[in-house]
Amino acid sequence: MALSPFEQFDTIDAAFAAQVQANPQSPAVLFEDEVHSFSDLAQQRDRLAAFLLSQDVKPGDRIVWWGKNHVDYVALVLAAARIGAVLVVVNWRLALREVEAILDDSEPRLVVVSEEFAAPLAEGGRKGWVAGEGADGVLPSLRSAAQDAAEIAPVGDAAAPFLQLYTSGTTGVPKGVPQTHLNHMAAYRAWADSGIGQWAPGDVCLIALPIFHAIGANFTLFTLLQGGAVYLLREFSPDGALKALDQGGVTRMPLVPTLIDMLSRDERVRALDHARLQSIIYGGSGISLATLQRGMTVFSCQFTQVYAATETTAAAVSLSPDDHLGENPPLRAAGRVQKGLELKVFNERGEEAATGEVGEIALRGASIMGGYWRRPAETAKVLRDGWYMTGDAGFVDETGLVTVVDRTRDMMISGGENVYPSEVEAALLEHPDIQETAVFGVPDARWGSRIAAAAVLRPGVNPATVDLATVRTFLESRIARYKHPRQLMILDQLPRTPTGKVVRGVLIEAAEREAAPASV
Repeated sequence: MALSPFEQFDTIDAAFAAQVQANPQSPAVLFEDEVHSFSDLAQQRDRLAAFLLSQDVKPGDRIVWWGKNHVDYVALVLAAARIGAVLVVVNWRLALREVEAILDDSEPRLVVVSEEFAAPLAEGGRKGWVAGEGADGVLPSLRSAAQDAAEIAPVGDAAAPFLQLYTSGTTGVPKGVPQTHLNHMAAYRAWADSGIGQWAPGDVCLIALPIFHAIGANFTLFTLLQGGAVYLLREFSPDGALKALDQGGVTRMPLVPTLIDMLSRDERVRALDHARLQSIIYGGSGISLATLQRGMTVFSCQFTQVYAATETTAAAVSLSPDDHLGENPPLRAAGRVQKGLELKVFNERGEEAATGEVGEIALRGASIMGGYWRRPAETAKVLRDGWYMTGDAGFVDETGLVTVVDRTRDMMISGGENVYPSEVEAALLEHPDIQETAVFGVPDARWGSRIAAAAVLRPGVNPATVDLATVRTFLESRIARYKHPRQLMILDQLPRTPTGKVVRGVLIEAAEREAAPASV
């Protein structure tokens, strides 16, 4: 088998340059009605690199992308990789004050937005440009500002970061995770050797997931660096995904379980020509057996599960297509650790757990982050003697399969998004009628965890005036919509232990017994 690009090169830039040379006229990005070849994309990268240099962006400087999926993002991340800058990608679903916190934390030289966020950025008085052709003059157009230039010489520092994603903290304060060329190349090298496999020119990967998530950002690069094409949706919609499957020649499709559930229930899928689809890679949250089995039946292709965190750069554990087959496939397992990584499970005493013993999962290897951006105390909590402590409880069986059984932290994963109860609770407590609250996840076939809240109202408040719709409206300006509760219970008091801790298990049982939540 030929060496993968990830074995031949040690930077994103060098691997991309090889594909430009080998496949200059092959499609690289399919975006809306535009087809961009590798040669086109390289020219756009160089124009943006020249523009960044004209703005005095130096190696190590941060630039921000705050926007939905866009071909200009792809060119921008390649430009950053070429000149040694670091592209900070902001979750566009965040509320404005959450975005401002990331902008303050990352201290970017400049900000690029998609047109939906041009006005908020301009009103905030920050220096920025808008992707594409512009947004009615609110901000200058990035494409118009980009300069014709000869090929820009690469910086070529493989140990330097080129991308920075943010992961939420238990207090709701986001933490930046700088990711280096070496982090990504090590992760992709493991992917190519795993159930994800080596891809090639002719492969078309649907990127329907947002590029502010590791899975969207990673599969964009993983595809391009092997000469494949990215079919890029601005944001997920069933119609857009179905069109890509029917007309776009999609061969690979990374999804979160929520989208597998949604698409596999859509009767239109069965009428489409998706014979070219070879594999679905899924992860980001737990998946019900019913959803997985329905998806495997409907799509009739290989399925690979991935387990990862922003701190691991990309998938650290994967359940291969072969592990999905047979009479009793281990579908509840997360999979096997990727090549190049070590995995251990530590028990409560800090000792390595025995086979089958539940403890905290830890990972070590070249794809693990070096630390959080300007968060030494937070870094010290999760990096111990080179091991990244995931905060997930799990075990390894005698065959090497890793199973995640619970979370040692309170984080919920709803529709592929990480949500912390404390952040939602803090926002709910700003409501003038709510005295106490507890937020928790309820197992849900579609969402993984359905975010639910129990609230105790202030004395004299009529419960009829506080319902799910009004609470979600109240939260609109405070936290991102995906963090909003989808179920609300009004209680006289919260169940607590003798020491005063809320008993979330009791609340989960009560929520499951309650009538079906509103479809919001």
